[in-house]
Amino acid sequence: MDNQKIYDKIYKSLVLFASINNANVLKISNSPDKVEIEIKKNGEVIVVLCLYGNANECVPAGLISDLHKKFHSLMITALTDGRHFSFFDHEHVQYGFSDFEGMMKKLKRLIMKVNVNNCQVDTHPTITSLTGLSMFTGIEHYSYGDKDILVFDDHRTSLGVIYEASKLGMFGEQIPNLVTFDYHEDCCDAGKQSELLKKIGVENLMDATSRQFWSFVEFDLSKVDDDWIAAAQELNLVKDVTIIGNEANHNVDNNEVIVDESGNQHRRFSIPHLSFSLGNRGCLGDSMLKEPYYQAIRDTFQIKNGRFDNAPVYPYVLDIDLDCFTGEIREKTMRWPEQLFCDEFFGTHGAGRFITALIERASFITISREPKCCGGMGESNKILQYIDRHWFEGALKTMPIM
Repeated sequence: MDNQKIYDKIYKSLVLFASINNANVLKISNSPDKVEIEIKKNGEVIVVLCLYGNANECVPAGLISDLHKKFHSLMITALTDGRHFSFFDHEHVQYGFSDFEGMMKKLKRLIMKVNVNNCQVDTHPTITSLTGLSMFTGIEHYSYGDKDILVFDDHRTSLGVIYEASKLGMFGEQIPNLVTFDYHEDCCDAGKQSELLKKIGVENLMDATSRQFWSFVEFDLSKVDDDWIAAAQELNLVKDVTIIGNEANHNVDNNEVIVDESGNQHRRFSIPHLSFSLGNRGCLGDSMLKEPYYQAIRDTFQIKNGRFDNAPVYPYVLDIDLDCFTGEIREKTMRWPEQLFCDEFFGTHGAGRFITALIERASFITISREPKCCGGMGESNKILQYIDRHWFEGALKTMPIM
């Protein structure tokens, strides 16, 4: 492989990587008599200066140091003669490699840590608690007692929140369960773990930056939010999932054990609204088993003899998609009347007490407004008012100050 091909291979690889990491690419094409510079501005980090050929013959004396002085944000200089590979980082530390793949692996790791503003380790905003997610566009944070509540529009945002909570260590060494109220299953195939990690741009999920993961959530998951639960389980960010109130899809097999690419086992359960599920024939109702999977669901909720047991709570995220409280009338999606909402959750079978316990035991709560699936922003906001008034005692501040 000649020098030009080596150069092109490095450049194409870095351009692809840079687009994932919102990075600028500084391209240097050198020859004995001229240097051409092209800067592609599409992000925050100027990635790499690539030089090919014999450094002693083809690279003008002092070029590297001169460019570092001229471009203060230039972080990394890569050199190759087609057989040997090396690069200098922003602190002029040299790294040498005998193979292309080894160089690229180290190079990409370093790129992810570089900050263009002060040439230090990545200083992008650090999330130290779920409250910090409110600085992200479209995410609102509220508190209900000691519970964090995150509110946003698109349901797949829940996956980003769960990822941040995992990195914060909120679940300890455990993989949390997910309890979600949703009109849809959101379990369409998202691909294998290795495919998802490739899209994120890492080999190990916990090496991903917030920028990488949120970019994956925004641009690589389905835009109709129908595969994020499958992705959560495939990435082993979520263990078992219970979907309450699903009426749009019926593809979940309550008896199936799902195995992700790394061999971790997961379950998915789709159950009716609580007025039925807590009743005499429901999976959370009396102690007599009606279906093989009933016991598995009760174990997931830690329910024995019709009530939550006293064992330490296995961590779970309580997730609410507001379209769970809608219906179709003359082919139009409309919110439930408030009386129907109250009858469902405060009528019979102790649904109100069950909801209160779910909230108290949850690690945190996510709420997706999904206005397009609720019949519009007005319908979605009215449902949010129901939730706020009857479940969270006004903590979401949906009611105007009088």
